[in-house]
Amino acid sequence: MQTITAMWTIKPSYLAIGIMMSLIIAFTSCMNQQPGESNNEVEQAEETESIDYGQKMLRESMQEDIDLADEYIQKMENKLDIATAGEKEDITAAIAEIEAEKQQIQAQLSEVTNATVDTWQTVKNDVEKSVNYSRHKIDSLVKNTEKP
Repeated sequence: MQTITAMWTIKPSYLAIGIMMSLIIAFTSCMNQQPGESNNEVEQAEETESIDYGQKMLRESMQEDIDLADEYIQKMENKLDIATAGEKEDITAAIAEIEAEKQQIQAQLSEVTNATVDTWQTVKNDVEKSVNYSRHKIDSLVKNTEKP
């Protein structure tokens, strides 16, 4: 009998905690809303903030890719000094292709920077596909020139 009584005393307290948490969440969301601002405006502001963060992260990643491409180009240019004539042609061609891919990433970077809320998702998907292709191509060019 004591167990049943104990359960009945615990359950209402959980219910009270749940109700209090719901009230706190509702109150907090109302406090975050500016006077005269509708929920739609709050959602749009949150979406814009999310897009801004996504753009920032994608731009940083793309800049790292550009820096890495520059590093690969520098390493390959250093190899030109000790390469044979046939190797020099291959390395020069690889450098030109990496430079072209780097230019492609830089062009995509400006698209990301200029994306609006309406075009963000499309731009993001297109850019990610293109940059992934460029990364893969650069990696394979580097691997091909590093073979003995």
